[in-house]
Amino acid sequence: FFSVNYSYPTMKVSTVFLALTALVHSADGQASKFAASWTPSNTMTLLEVTTSGGTNGGSGTGEHLASIKPPGNGKELLVGISGVINLLTFGEIVAPNKKGTGTIEAEATVNVQVRLGNRGATNICSSGIQAAPGEVTFISRRQAVSLDVDLEILCSESGLTNNPDGCQLTASQMQINGTVSVALGINTVGAHHFNFVIPNVPSGDFDVYACYTGSGGGKLDEGFGGKAKVYAAVLSRVVTVQQVKAVNTNLIDDSAITQL
Repeated sequence: FFSVNYSYPTMKVSTVFLALTALVHSADGQASKFAASWTPSNTMTLLEVTTSGGTNGGSGTGEHLASIKPPGNGKELLVGISGVINLLTFGEIVAPNKKGTGTIEAEATVNVQVRLGNRGATNICSSGIQAAPGEVTFISRRQAVSLDVDLEILCSESGLTNNPDGCQLTASQMQINGTVSVALGINTVGAHHFNFVIPNVPSGDFDVYACYTGSGGGKLDEGFGGKAKVYAAVLSRVVTVQQVKAVNTNLIDDSAITQL
C-alpha cells in the first residue's frame, strides 16, 4: 500500500498553561508534584493529502508541553496526553462502462510519543529521552471501496434476422458512453488519552515534548479513475505531568504506594 517515514520538524505551539503545581503529601510526608496545561482551540493539522493514484504524503510536528526542574531523586514522571482528534478518510472510484473490478483505499494514522530533553534544545522529538512505552497509535483508520462492473446490452427487437437475438448491431459496433462511480467518506471527531512514564528522571532543567505524527495516503487500482483524500488534526488537548514512583512488577501493592 505505502510506507512513509517522517522526521520531526520541531514547532513550539502557543499553549495556555495551567499555573498549578499542587503538592499532594503521602503518608510518609514526601511530596508528589502535579501540573497540567491545555490548548483549547489551536488546531494542529498533521496530515492533509489528496491523491488520484498511488502517491501519498504526511507530516510530523513536535509540541512543547512544559519546562520542568525535577529534584533528581530517582522518581518517575507520569505524563498523560489527551486530545480531540479529527480524522477524515475519503475514497471515490470511477470505472468505465465495461467489465472490471477495482478498489480504492485510503488510510490515515495519528501517532504520539513523549520525549524529555535539555531545556531549549531544538531536536528533542528525535534525540530526547523517550518515555515508555514509546510511540503509540492514537487513532488509525483504513477504508477500502471496491467496484465490480459487469454491464451487458440486451436487444430484443422483433423482425430482425441478421443476429440470433434480433439486434441490428453487433457488440463491437455499439458505442457506450458514461462511467460508474462509488464513493465513501468517513469524518469522525473523538477524544483519546494515553499515559507515558519517564523513568529515573535526573536533576536539571528539561523540556517535555509531545511528538505527534500524521501519516497516510491512498492507492487506486490501475485502469480506474477516482481519488482519495485523508486529513488528520489534533484539536483541543490537555497534558498532565506528575512525579510518581513506578514499580518494576505488574502488581502495584501498598508498599509501592507508600513510597511516594
